[in-house]
Amino acid sequence: MIALPDQLLTRTKSAPSQRVWTTADFLDLGSRAAVDQALSRLVRRGALTRPARGLYAVHRKSERLGIELPAKLEEVVDALARRSGATVVPSGATFANQLGLSTQVPMRATFQTTGRARRYQIGGTTVELRHVSPRRLKASSPRNLAVLSAIAHLGKANIDETTLARLRSVTERADDASLLDDARNQPAWVVAVVRQVMARTTAAAAPDAGVATPPSRRRMRGG
Repeated sequence: MIALPDQLLTRTKSAPSQRVWTTADFLDLGSRAAVDQALSRLVRRGALTRPARGLYAVHRKSERLGIELPAKLEEVVDALARRSGATVVPSGATFANQLGLSTQVPMRATFQTTGRARRYQIGGTTVELRHVSPRRLKASSPRNLAVLSAIAHLGKANIDETTLARLRSVTERADDASLLDDARNQPAWVVAVVRQVMARTTAAAAPDAGVATPPSRRRMRGG
């Protein structure tokens, strides 16, 4: 019979796209106590690393530099979300920066979650999970969620003409109806901003809108 540590290690090697694992990923192979003990043994042997409490990562080396590469932050956060069963997405500040709505680079790795608010130390990086209402993270597409989270982060007072123009640019290929539907999960002022963006998109598509057409001249009867 194959020892439990070897079974765990075989599983990690059979899924190269998944680098960070949790105890729950192996509970079909043994009890929690047995799996915890086997994972700790693999860490002591140097077969796995522990980027954070309860998380285990497969070794990965840089082919060019020949050094050990730490687990990517996104991989760690994905494992945290999988372990808790909660939704975890980047913060509104991160989305605003990615969409070009803000030049401020978040100083801390912050994420929104439908689970409990937590803080983790991953290597030299502090990862903060901030709880938000599940309703706020409901969206029909990742792009819609990014746009709405960014708007909510910027705040009503900071939505100016420049911001509206940029929002129109990043949503020009989006489904306006789905964006408006998703916006209804946000505060009312966010819905109003989305309506402004949609109105500007419509105006851009119809350059004659709002321009009065001169009335046709009536033919005057002679006599």
